[in-house]
Amino acid sequence: MRKKFKSYYAATMLLIFQIAAAMPSIALPTHIYGYYKGGPNSIWLSYWLISSARSSTYLKGSVDPATRAFEFHIELKYPTFLQMENHAFVVIPGDTVKVDIVYSEDGSKFEFRDQRHGRDFFDGMLKEFKPFPFDKYVFESQAELLRYKHAVKQRYDSTLSFVERYFKSGDDGIAAVARNFLKVRYYDDLLYALTMGKLSRKELPIQYVHELDPAFFENESLFGFREFILLLSNYNRYINLPPGSRYNGYDSATIAPIIKSAHSNINGKAKDHLLLFIFSHVSEIGSTENGSQMAEMYKQLVPVFADDSTTTNYIEECYNLFRKLGSTLPSEILTQQLKTLQGSTVTVQQILSSDKVVYIDVWASWCGPCIAEMEVEKKLIAELKGVDVKFVLISVDENFGKWKSSVTSIKIAGQHYILKDGIESPLIKYLSFREIPRYLIFDRNGQLVSRDAPRPGKVLKDKSILLDHLE
Repeated sequence: MRKKFKSYYAATMLLIFQIAAAMPSIALPTHIYGYYKGGPNSIWLSYWLISSARSSTYLKGSVDPATRAFEFHIELKYPTFLQMENHAFVVIPGDTVKVDIVYSEDGSKFEFRDQRHGRDFFDGMLKEFKPFPFDKYVFESQAELLRYKHAVKQRYDSTLSFVERYFKSGDDGIAAVARNFLKVRYYDDLLYALTMGKLSRKELPIQYVHELDPAFFENESLFGFREFILLLSNYNRYINLPPGSRYNGYDSATIAPIIKSAHSNINGKAKDHLLLFIFSHVSEIGSTENGSQMAEMYKQLVPVFADDSTTTNYIEECYNLFRKLGSTLPSEILTQQLKTLQGSTVTVQQILSSDKVVYIDVWASWCGPCIAEMEVEKKLIAELKGVDVKFVLISVDENFGKWKSSVTSIKIAGQHYILKDGIESPLIKYLSFREIPRYLIFDRNGQLVSRDAPRPGKVLKDKSILLDHLE
C-alpha cells in the first residue's frame, strides 16, 4: 500500500509539474510552513520572479512565540528556488513544503518533514563537487577551448549522475527541474570561455558552438530561475553579437545592437523576457546616455505585457527609477538625517553639497562581501587622493556600537555615517534596492548619476567612471 501511494504521489506531482510547464501563464498557490526552533520571532523567505526581471522578492514571516510555527503562501508560475536562512531548495507551482528549521549562528539546519528527496539537491551537489578551476584555462586557441569544453562536459556528466542517484527514490517533477538546471550551469560554463577568450566567432570550433542547442534557450519552464535568464542574456550577447562587442551599461553604443539582437535571435516568450531583462538591467546600471534606448524598449515592452499587470507595473517602476537619473533628490530625502562616528547628525544634503563627485558605499558590518570589497576600495581612495572625489560610506547597521567598532577595525578612509532605519530608510526606499553592497554616484551638483554604480574593483581599473563627472 505504501509503495502504491508513493508511486501515485510521484505521478501526481510530476503531472502538476507538467501542467505548470505546459501552461506557464497560470499561477498556482504554493504553501511553505513548519517550525523555526531557537531562532528569532521572524523569518525571511526570498525568491526570484520573472515578472520583476532582476529583483528578488523578499517576504517576512512571523514565528509564533509559543508554538514556533511559521507559514508562507505565495503564487508561482514556474519552478524556482526558494531561500530561507541561506538555504536554497526547489519548489514547483502548487507545491506544499513542510520544513523544520533549527536556528544556529553558524548555519541553520533544515529537515523536510514530507521526506521528499531533492529539495536541497543543490546543497548536496556543492558538497560533493569542488569548484571548477576556471583559472587554469586561457582560451587563446581552438585546442585550449576544446580541452576546456571536454573538462566542463565531464563535470556536467558527473553532476547528472549525482542527480540520478539523488532522486532514485524521490520526486520526479523536481528531478526534471534539477536536470534542466544543471544544463543551465553547463551552458553557462561554455559561454564563460567565450567571454574570457580572444577567439572571434569565425575562429570558434564548430563542435563547440553546436553543443549549444538553440531550442533550450526558449524553454519556458525555466523562467523561474534567474540563472536561466542570465544565461539567455549571455547567449544573446556573446553568441549573436558581432565579435568583440562588449556590454557596458555606461556605453550607450553597445545597447542598441543588444536590443536589436534580442528580437532577431530568440523566439517566443523567451524573446520578450530577454528584452525585459535588458530593460531592467539598463534601468539599474545605465546612465542618462541610455535615455533613447530605454524609451525604445519601454514602447516595445508595454504592449507585449499588457495583460500582465504585475509585469507592467514592474516596467513602469523601472522606467520611473531610470528617469530619476540626472536629477537632484527630493527635499524629503535631502533632509533625512544620518549619524557620524561621534554621534552628531548630518543631512543627506550636507553630504552631497561639496562641489565634488560623491561615490557612496552602502554597507553593513555583518555583510561579508561589503567588507571584502573595501580592501580594493582602500586602494581606490589612495590613488584618487587630491582629486575632487569624495568617498562616503553609509551603513545600514541597526546597532551603532557594532558599526563603530567595525569601522575602527576595517580602517578605511572616507566619511562614515550610519543611516537611521537602515534598509527601510526613505533614502534606500527612494533609490529602491535591498541588496548590499550598493554603490551610488552623484555629480558636483548633487545630481544622481548612478543608483547601481560599479564596485570599487571595476572603478580602480577604469577611473573615468568617476573622473568623467568632474568635467
